[in-house]
Amino acid sequence: MKKVLTQQNLDDILSIIRHQPAIRFMHFSDSDIGLCKKLKEVTIANDYEYKLHILQDSLYESLSHNFEEKNISVQWTNLKSDRYTTSARFYDYLFVSAKIEDEMMEEFIKNVYRIIKSGGNIIMILKKEVSYLKLWQILEENFFVAINSIELSKDYNLLIAKKMHGWGG
Repeated sequence: MKKVLTQQNLDDILSIIRHQPAIRFMHFSDSDIGLCKKLKEVTIANDYEYKLHILQDSLYESLSHNFEEKNISVQWTNLKSDRYTTSARFYDYLFVSAKIEDEMMEEFIKNVYRIIKSGGNIIMILKKEVSYLKLWQILEENFFVAINSIELSKDYNLLIAKKMHGWGG
C-alpha cells in the first residue's frame, strides 16, 4: 500500500534534521514520492548529498530522470543483495519509507549499520499496526540507542534510532 504523507507530515520528518555543512542522506523508498522530492529540495538548497535507493521498478523509471542533480544519485535496489551498502561514504541520516519485510529486517539493519556515521540516525516510517517490539530488539542488538517512536499521523509513526557512538561493527 502506498504511503500517503501530508505536507505537515513531511515537514515534521524533515524537522529532525540538524542542519550543518556536508550532511549526507540515504533513503530507501518503494512508493513515497513526496519524501523523495522534499529530501531532493533540502539537498539542493543546502548543498548536501542524497542517495536514493528505489525498490520498485515503476518508481525508479518515474524518478530517475527527475533526480539528475549535483550531489544526488538514484539507484534501483534489490534488498536481497547487500551491494546497496558497499560504499566508502558514511551517511548522517538514513530514511526508510519502504516496506521492509519482517524476515529481512535484521539483515537490513545489519547492512545499513555499516554505512551510517557514528552518532547518525535511522528514521523509519512505519504503519501503526506494526509491532515495534521485535524491531526495537533488532535495533538494540545491532548497537542502536536512543530509540523513540513518534506519532506522525493517525496511520503512521516514526521510529528513530541513533547509531551508538564508538561501539559495535
